Amino acid sequence: MSTTTLPAAEHSLRLRVAGGVGFTGIVLIFLLGLRSPTAMYLGMFLVLVALVVAADRALPVLLREPLFWLVVVLFAWVLLRGWVDLATADARGLEPDARAVWHHARFTPLLPLLFALWVAAWWHWRYILLLLVGLAFVVYMVDNWDRLLYGLPGGGRPFASAFGEAGIMSATVLFLAAAATVGFWRSGDGYRPAVRWILVGLGAALTLFAGFVFLAAQARAAWLAMLGTLLVLAVLGAWFLWQHADPRQQRIALMLTGGSLATIAVAIAFSWEVLSNRLMQDTETIAILLEGDVAQEDVPGGSFGDRYRMFRQALIDIRENPLWGVGPGSVRDMLHEIWGKDRGGSGNYHSTWLNLLVALGIPWTILWVTAHVWAVWRAARELIVQDREIFLALALVGAAMAHFGTLTFQGARLWSVQGSALYLVLMTLICAVLLRAAVRRHGVAAG
Repeated sequence: MSTTTLPAAEHSLRLRVAGGVGFTGIVLIFLLGLRSPTAMYLGMFLVLVALVVAADRALPVLLREPLFWLVVVLFAWVLLRGWVDLATADARGLEPDARAVWHHARFTPLLPLLFALWVAAWWHWRYILLLLVGLAFVVYMVDNWDRLLYGLPGGGRPFASAFGEAGIMSATVLFLAAAATVGFWRSGDGYRPAVRWILVGLGAALTLFAGFVFLAAQARAAWLAMLGTLLVLAVLGAWFLWQHADPRQQRIALMLTGGSLATIAVAIAFSWEVLSNRLMQDTETIAILLEGDVAQEDVPGGSFGDRYRMFRQALIDIRENPLWGVGPGSVRDMLHEIWGKDRGGSGNYHSTWLNLLVALGIPWTILWVTAHVWAVWRAARELIVQDREIFLALALVGAAMAHFGTLTFQGARLWSVQGSALYLVLMTLICAVLLRAAVRRHGVAAG
């Protein structure tokens, strides 16, 4: 099996210890972070300890990465806004949640960039790490199996009540598990044939399981995000097929394009009755909005009407605090006006972007989106141009689009351990691609 090649002098005991501790932390986050807050924070602690031990090698890598400086600004903005938020709470008669400041801070790419150093140093384990994420997803779903079965035919849950966490997790894991399957099938990465095929089978099983949960969770936000993701990947696949003449690459592009279009067609065919029924249920609300009667008291109830109320209230809150936001500690006290009663500080506008806009302002949110789009685009380009790992590149793009696309229609996962852990895992993989060359150059770990 290939390893990270370093000069002999760089294989010091200190670096070996740092590499082992850092990778152990990564494994804890990837394997147990979705299920256990203790494991996630222990993994974070181990990674940070490893970075301190190897600071003389880690800092040059980070300081030369332009994305690092952007995410430092984002992180500092959250802490500064949170400090002001908490300091002025009494004057405004609010009781902001101090933990929410940390929740917003960990939702910036700074932590993934720090974690990515060790994934980049142990890049030959990338497909194993992808399988670990799939296994972590299985553990989480087994623990919540009754909740999933409740949404299946005969389970008793109405369609409007979805298992949102399972939807966003399965949409993301589906791409990661598929990438691991194809990676082991194509390269083997030095494994014995028997072990290689076991890993291929495990990856395929995880992919199928994620697909089953994706459908059974009935998370419409995830379905819409997946529909858009498959359309984009189909276009990218067709473009790649047109640009490259290599037969193997053409086969990959054809499979991607054909599979995406076929999945979209099947999904629309099977869900057409449900979609049409939902549209018919909301026709009264749509008609009122088209007529210009947008006052909250004139909008009927139901899913569409409730989402309209939340969207309208979010725009009002953003208009009142466009640059500075209401603060990451106070956002959970919002939304009480929508329902005419105290919502218990849910801080959920059913869209992550609206939550961020209200909490931290328009400039911060624009920088946040810019940082993530930039990271995903650079990572995909690096994998395609430099490594020729086309499927892994498209899988990471697909996972990112499905993940962040679902957040467009779902409330921020800022408050949940699973949402934060999944975000950290996905962005750590993406950032690791960006740091690999610098890690090799500076010998950050002993592989």
